[in-house]
Amino acid sequence: MTAEVIILNSSGVALAADSAVTIGGTKIFNTAIKLLALSKTQPVGVMVYGNAGLIGVPWETLIKLYRTQLKNTRMDKLEDYSDDFMKFIARRKDLFPDALERQWVDGNLFRYYTALREELLAKLQPGLATGTPIANEEVVKIFAELVDEKHKQLSTEAYAEGMDAAFEKKSRKHYLKTFKEFQDGVFQSLKIE
Repeated sequence: MTAEVIILNSSGVALAADSAVTIGGTKIFNTAIKLLALSKTQPVGVMVYGNAGLIGVPWETLIKLYRTQLKNTRMDKLEDYSDDFMKFIARRKDLFPDALERQWVDGNLFRYYTALREELLAKLQPGLATGTPIANEEVVKIFAELVDEKHKQLSTEAYAEGMDAAFEKKSRKHYLKTFKEFQDGVFQSLKIE
């Protein structure tokens, strides 16, 4: 659990963050750096919590690389630093090679499909507990309802900045084979559309 505090008054802003990080769900280390300077010459900071990186690249590394190229550049507004940092990340394709991207997508897809399978099993559990066999068609129907429910939830969410319906379509096409591989691996004999 991360604790971060921001105190703002007419004189300035104070930022503070703890240094605890949990690895593997049980081991706690008190050495994490969650508060970093975005600029060496201007009072602009970044606090990190939750996911420690972007597609496997630590935020600390990304922020330090940005800070190095920023040098003594001074921007008019705080938002300008944020926008420039995001543009920097988008330009640095070398930090996110295809193999690293694939590994990140594979890991997230496996976790999502596994969680979906667990939800399906939870929905089937009452019938399984009675010892009554459940026809494959019924399992497919329940699963289709579950997927439809998830799709409806996701379709109400706004796209992340820089993404849109065209990006979604392109990503689906690009990763279609991967989706199918993980679908077959996680759901095995369950034949689904």
